[in-house]
Amino acid sequence: MMSCGSGLQRQAAAIAWAARDERILLTFDKDFGELAKASALPATCGIILLRIPMPRPDNVGQQLAGVIMARVDWAGQVSVIEPGRVRM
Repeated sequence: MMSCGSGLQRQAAAIAWAARDERILLTFDKDFGELAKASALPATCGIILLRIPMPRPDNVGQQLAGVIMARVDWAGQVSVIEPGRVRM
């Protein structure tokens, strides 16, 4: 499903999926933030833009999980995780 169409269509489809299934979408793609702001996300889903250096492959899951699990207010937000801070 996500491999068809233009980049914008794939991003819109991903945001629609997250909204429909009440999910938090994680991405390194900066374009998602702008599209999500224009889409008026429902309070039951959110987008987390990761603007951090990619952790080592043997540590990526643990490092990302630690940052994400440190908060519970991701839904309804377009958030940006940067080194040393989180913007919401």
